[in-house]
Formats: sequence, C-alpha cells, structure tokens
Amino acid sequence: MSLASRVTEQLINLGISQSYLARQVGLSQAAVQKLCAGKSQSSKKIVEIAKILKVDVNWLLYGGETRKISPWDSRTPVDDDEVELSYFREVELAAGSGGRKIEFNDSRKLRFSRRTLDRMGIQVRNAACVTVSGNSMEPVMPNGSTVGVDTGNTTLIDGDIYALGHHGCLRVKIVYALPWGGIRLKSFNSSEWPDETYDSLDDIKILGRVFWYSALI
Repeated sequence: MSLASRVTEQLINLGISQSYLARQVGLSQAAVQKLCAGKSQSSKKIVEIAKILKVDVNWLLYGGETRKISPWDSRTPVDDDEVELSYFREVELAAGSGGRKIEFNDSRKLRFSRRTLDRMGIQVRNAACVTVSGNSMEPVMPNGSTVGVDTGNTTLIDGDIYALGHHGCLRVKIVYALPWGGIRLKSFNSSEWPDETYDSLDDIKILGRVFWYSALI
C-alpha cells in the first residue's frame, strides 16, 4: 500500500474530505489531491496530516502494522527506533549585563523516529528543536510552534528556513545569501516584519537548517 493509498484510506475511515484535510493542515486542495493521487511522495506537512488522520506518521510514510497515535510522557520508555532531541533556549547572562547566550535545554525533550531522521540524512547528534516566538513567521509558524533543526547543515541555500543565533536571541527566518557575503532575512509575515539585510555574519550564527515544523492551533 502506498502513501497515497494510506492517506485515502484514512480519509474514508474518518469520513472527512480532501478539502477539510487541506484546510486543517494549511495546504491547498490541489496539494492534497496530488498526495492522494500519488503524484507527491511526501509533504512538509506530513506530521500535521498524520495528526488530523489520527495515525502514526511513520505508518503514514512507510506502512506496516502500527498506525494509531500512542500518548506518551517523560516516563514512557524510549523505543528502539525513537530518539529524544533537546531544545535550544535563550539564557540571560548573570550580573545584570543584559546579555544573552544560547544553550541546550536537556530537561525538555521531543521524540523523533530514528528511521525518519536517517531517511532525511540527519545524524541524531546534530538534531535539535527550537520554539518559535512572536508572530513574524505567521501564518506558517504561529507563536509557540516547534521546529526541528539540523545543526550539521549550516550551508545557506536561498529561500530555505534556518535557526539563527543573533546577539544571543533565537530566531527562525527564511535566509538568502548576498553576493558580498551578507545575508537577507525574510519573514512570512512580511507586512509587519520587513526584510532585514546584514552586510556580514559577524553577529549572526547559523545554528542549522529547519527540516520540520509543527504547531498546535
């Protein structure tokens, strides 16, 4: 059974339409139609699609016997195919300097399938998560969204989304490289957040490329 067949099967099982699925995950109906017709082999919204269809994302992508979403918490044992990813966080520096630094938050974890990361060419040790703050990336990534970051991939590709460290603040932006070595940062909510141009990367650290994102709405 293909991805298209599994998506279609669950639409029928739940009695929901392609247009409803499209609205719920923020895709065009045409994009969902292509997915159901087998013309698309995956989607950046595959995690959201799995949630709406009430199935496990790995079953949706690869098939097999496991399809229902299983609740878990910090006390649930980690399966052989699961890994726990830490979050980046901003930390206020001591002594009232007003400065910030970025470090890992090992007390907060998010679980991913090791097989999914392997399929995407992401090494587990290079994977981390970031929480999006503010409305600059709406409507695609609302305030509080979570993104997965491949810290092993810091090579800029125009139009891709990256997590950045900027004066100790965590930022998630669409990035474009400029000919003289600078960069342009773009937000989805460009009406409120105009493009930013920087002549160099002196004050900006590319933490990694965003490979996944999810939001509860």
